[in-house]
Amino acid sequence: MDIIIETPKGSTLKYVWDKPLRLFRIKKKLAEGLVFPFDFGFIPGTRGEDGDPLDIMVVAEFCTFPNCVMECCLTGCIQAMQSVGHKKNTQTRYTIFISTSTLPRIALE
Repeated sequence: MDIIIETPKGSTLKYVWDKPLRLFRIKKKLAEGLVFPFDFGFIPGTRGEDGDPLDIMVVAEFCTFPNCVMECCLTGCIQAMQSVGHKKNTQTRYTIFISTSTLPRIALE
């Protein structure tokens, strides 16, 4: 499956997709000393409960960049709850773990 990287591993910046511009936009800078531990992005053509594409986290030995398209193999999935601001409501978010470095080459074909 093809995935699109939104925020790369090691980044101190959070990027988001700007639909009208069809480009990535810097959303915010992380707090001092924090970085993204893995590449984060989304699966194009999917839609989660929040209306956005399904989120992904790529576990790999290499670094990527925003808007990088990768062919990956699904290795697992978790369901997480996320509070929105100070609201008591939570929304279900799915994060899909994808690994290209830990799978045998034959599994990626």
